[in-house]
Amino acid sequence: MHLVADDVYVRYRKTSRDVLAGACLRVAQGETIAVLGPSGSGKSTLLSVLGGLVAPTRGSAHLDHAERQSLRDVTAWVLQTVNVLPERSALDNAAIAGLTRGMSHAAARKEAQVRLSDVGLGDRLDDAAKVLSGGELQRVVIARALMSARPFILADEPTGQLDRATSDIVLDALFHSAAGAAVVVVTHDRAVAERCNRVVRIHDGVVRPA
Repeated sequence: MHLVADDVYVRYRKTSRDVLAGACLRVAQGETIAVLGPSGSGKSTLLSVLGGLVAPTRGSAHLDHAERQSLRDVTAWVLQTVNVLPERSALDNAAIAGLTRGMSHAAARKEAQVRLSDVGLGDRLDDAAKVLSGGELQRVVIARALMSARPFILADEPTGQLDRATSDIVLDALFHSAAGAAVVVVTHDRAVAERCNRVVRIHDGVVRPA
C-alpha cells in the first residue's frame, strides 16, 4: 500500500498563489521521508493533504489500492505542539489511541505500557503529563501514534522546539519503534533529514529530490 499525492494544487482563499502547484509524492509503507523547504513553502500543507485534513484545489491524495479507505483512517500525527491531557498520566494519554480502536480499557493500557517502554518511558507510566519534559511529552505522542496501528505516521517539525540531545532521543523513538509504518517528517533540520531513507524538497509548490 502506498500513500500518494498526485499533481496536487492547493490555494487558500487569502492568498493569490498556489501553495502547492503540481506536487507529487508517493510514500511506501516502511520508508522514512524528510520534507525540506523554507517557511511558507507548503511543507505542512503537503502533510495535511496526505493526512486528509486539507482538500486539494486540484489533483488528489489517495491510497493506491482497491479498498476505499479514508486518509484519516490510515494516518497518525506527531506535531511540534504537543497535544496531551496534562492532568492524566503518560499511560492514560497513550492508551487513548487504543480505546479509539475499540480495545478494552485493560488491553489498551497493556499495549500502551509496551509502547511507552519502546520509547524509553517505562519508568514514567504513572507520571502526569504536566510534569514531563518536552522530549518526554513528544515520546508520549509518538507512543500514542504507534498505538493507533496506522501504516503512515506524519510528523510536522517534531523536534522543532527541542535541543539536539533531546531531538536525538525523540527521533530514535520515532524511527526505531515505527515497526513497518512509513514516517514522513517535515523539518528544517538537516540532521533530521540525514536519518531518513529519502529526502525531498518543496520549491515553488513542487516536490523535488533534495
